[in-house]
Amino acid sequence: MIPMHRMMLTVCSVVLLLMTLPLFAGAAPVVRVGYEQNHPMAGTADNGKAQGIMIDIVEEIARQEGWTLHYAPCIWSKCLEDLENAKIDLLVGIAYTPERAQKFSYNQHTVISNWGLLYSRPGQRIESYTDLNGKRIAVVKNDVYCNTFIRMLQQFNIRCDLVYADNFKDIFDMIDWGEVDAGVANRFFSLLNERSFKIRATPIIFSPVSVQVAAPKGRNQDVLSAFDRHLEAMKKDRDSVYHQSLKRWLGIEGAGYLMPRWIWWTLGGVAGGALLLGIFALLLRREVRRKTADLNHEVEERRKLFAAVEQSANSVVITDTEGVIEYVNPHFCMVTGYRSEEVIGQKPSLLKSGHQSAELYADLWKTISAGREWRGEFRNKRKNGSLYWDLCSIAPIRNEAGEITNFVAIKEDITSRKAQEEILTWQAGHDTLTGLYNRYFLENHLTAEIKRMDRQHQTLSLLLIDIDNLKFVNDTFGHDFGDRLLVQIAERLKQAACPLSIVGRFLGNEFALVPPLAEGREHAVTLVNRIKQQMSELFVMDGAEVVITVSIGVVVFPDDGEDADTLLRNAEAAMYEAKRQGRNTIVWYTTDFHKRAQYRLMLAARLHRAFENSDFTLQYQPQISTQDNTVIGVEALLRWTPADLPPVSPMEFIPILEETGLIVPVGTWVLYQACHQAAAWQRAGLPRMRLSVNISAVQFQRGDLGETVRMVLAETGLDPALLCLELTESMLMIDTAQSQQKLQELRDLGVRLALDDFGTGYSSLAYLSRLPVQELKVDQSFVRRLHDTPSDTAVVNTVIAMAQELGLTLIAEGVESEEQKSHLIGRGCTIIQGFLFCRPLPPDQLALFVGQEGHDEPQA
Repeated sequence: MIPMHRMMLTVCSVVLLLMTLPLFAGAAPVVRVGYEQNHPMAGTADNGKAQGIMIDIVEEIARQEGWTLHYAPCIWSKCLEDLENAKIDLLVGIAYTPERAQKFSYNQHTVISNWGLLYSRPGQRIESYTDLNGKRIAVVKNDVYCNTFIRMLQQFNIRCDLVYADNFKDIFDMIDWGEVDAGVANRFFSLLNERSFKIRATPIIFSPVSVQVAAPKGRNQDVLSAFDRHLEAMKKDRDSVYHQSLKRWLGIEGAGYLMPRWIWWTLGGVAGGALLLGIFALLLRREVRRKTADLNHEVEERRKLFAAVEQSANSVVITDTEGVIEYVNPHFCMVTGYRSEEVIGQKPSLLKSGHQSAELYADLWKTISAGREWRGEFRNKRKNGSLYWDLCSIAPIRNEAGEITNFVAIKEDITSRKAQEEILTWQAGHDTLTGLYNRYFLENHLTAEIKRMDRQHQTLSLLLIDIDNLKFVNDTFGHDFGDRLLVQIAERLKQAACPLSIVGRFLGNEFALVPPLAEGREHAVTLVNRIKQQMSELFVMDGAEVVITVSIGVVVFPDDGEDADTLLRNAEAAMYEAKRQGRNTIVWYTTDFHKRAQYRLMLAARLHRAFENSDFTLQYQPQISTQDNTVIGVEALLRWTPADLPPVSPMEFIPILEETGLIVPVGTWVLYQACHQAAAWQRAGLPRMRLSVNISAVQFQRGDLGETVRMVLAETGLDPALLCLELTESMLMIDTAQSQQKLQELRDLGVRLALDDFGTGYSSLAYLSRLPVQELKVDQSFVRRLHDTPSDTAVVNTVIAMAQELGLTLIAEGVESEEQKSHLIGRGCTIIQGFLFCRPLPPDQLALFVGQEGHDEPQA
């Protein structure tokens, strides 16, 4: 029978468990929130609590949703790792990029926009990217702004030393202390901290991003949806926590009260005097204890010393003056496998492995025999024959007469450390993903080859190979798939290379190959063709067939450069020229590439100051109705005319704006100026005309495009129904679901949406029917070749038929002949745009053109 008290205890436990079950059933959901120390977005206060803009917003949403928040502060690389491994439920203050969107799930609405800036020491003159050559630049590893900055350095062939830091404060410290010439930070951190450091803002800005929150891929959609719902509501309420937090952290941040300096000096003097007095008293007490110590104390000290040697974590060996072992401690026995009785009476040479030279031992004995300490490393052999590394310090022991009586060796087992050093040495010269040599090794190898080659009879070639479509592979199959594909590409390159060639991974999806020294260029030509042939074969992974193309730039020493840096820079220029020519191409370097790259770099530097110099203007090209030959709309076109240069073609400067991130502020300026002009035309009595404005992919991917359009319409007073935003097919295929949501947000504002350059991309009827667009623009390349080739005529006819099938308005651009016009009208095209009717005009001339009675006659 169970004792009564045990039965009662069991009954009480069951009752208590049943009472607590409702508490667990109604427990609030727990959300693990990760954040980086990134003031003012998020950070940890002195009292240990999380604080910042993102924290205020999350805590307000948690209060309304009934969440329990558990914070997990971390450095940025660890934050991203924890998010990817689902160790946290939500990461706040993370910038949106298409690459990260492949790995994480983002909320839809932008919390706030941010961008990167470059700061320098006050004495440095850094006005453009060309000034960065040879400089030391500090960046935060894996930070979105820093990654963009590094890609821009690579694109413009800027050679500088990158110094990695854990956060922006460390970067400002390094600039302030003169450890680096310049460093990258974001706008918010700089806004609040730049006055506390001896730094200077440069004109270089880049990487406008949308700051949002993210969850592990495919998880916590309810949390993200709740965040968006509350964030949208808070943005509309000017008294909400969202606006209060922005004002608190970005508007009234103060330095606080500073204690007068004389108080600090006084306290320092008092503290110093007290410290000296304490030290004097301590020394006095020690002297008294030493003088009054007796023999028993000395015996106790010796006992402690012996116990310390016996229990030491290092090996201790004591020999006589001839090197015969008299004592070893237990740790020596544990490391070597010998018992003490096996080694006492022997010499340490029983540990020899044969890996050290006789000169090393001769130097050891010469040093300790002269009464000096010797330090060094041994690769010794254990009793079982295995090898290990010892870091050894050997010193003489003297008697009271100063004579050497023994030698003592203190030895530390550093086998693990040496193994790690070997790994680090390998990693210093190799790429960890593919096992190929890295850029550091390649640069040193080129320098060594140049020094040892016979310039009379030998040539040195360098091939730089770019994988053209790797980004598409990553976007389609994921980065893990892309990494495994890179490993297979590396294997094929090694197979294509001849023996003694150096094959390396240069950067990201770029590889380099340096064949052995040879006579003439024929060897390089053969090698390039072999690489193309190897890459042309299908890659098969996970049941998917992948086609890879490569762009190859080739340089030869000394014709294309006298040193390794010049060769690498010119090989990059040749490779980029191969990509510019349409990819899947081989280009041998010529001096024209350098001039073109320098011109492009000059344009990039000038574009940073185009706003200040008022170099940008807008022109407007009429859109003509085919029914009555009247102007029903205009398209706003950006023009750049620097004061001291001829006008620069949009084909040249638009890609640079997109690469540097300047397209975002420039695009906002275009939208505002065009809407302002359209409203002014209406106030002047011109007919209602639709206004078409091009939106770049970078603008569209940014989270707050809808908010920007809403603000511009509100400020200019333009009727939303008159505004048409033109987008390209390619930007909508990056993330179809998210693209549709952003398009719907724009439609909800009342503006029209057009698909520009239609016919050059996906162009599927099923795909098109899912997009909330109202207009199609036939690409001018097809229109201009109308009737020249049957295929182009068929494309134009098909696009017109698709638009009619879906009930979409169709606009044909690039119309330059009556024959083209007649064909388009005969097929049912209702709106035409092109030089046949009018070239782009300044605002005042456009008003005169619209004021004419009709437009039957083309306008030059």
